[in-house]
Amino acid sequence: MTADLFDKYRVPDEIRKRFRTVFMAMGAQQRECRLCKRAIWFIGKNPFSDDGVSHFADCPEAEKFRRAKLSPPVNLTGPQKV
Repeated sequence: MTADLFDKYRVPDEIRKRFRTVFMAMGAQQRECRLCKRAIWFIGKNPFSDDGVSHFADCPEAEKFRRAKLSPPVNLTGPQKV
């Protein structure tokens, strides 16, 4: 993505302030992303950015946090009878 695209869809600062207020009221903890260093809010185990979007969706380093997909479980007991 280009900088122009980010600027076009940038969330206004007033909206970000409102999200911060809501996050604080919900008891969310503010931390820094380990990779991109942005301030993020944790509600339970879910990280959110100041604009209310899941940080997994807007972190430029999100791919590094993803785990490899596991292969489906192997059926060791043979075919199942219905």
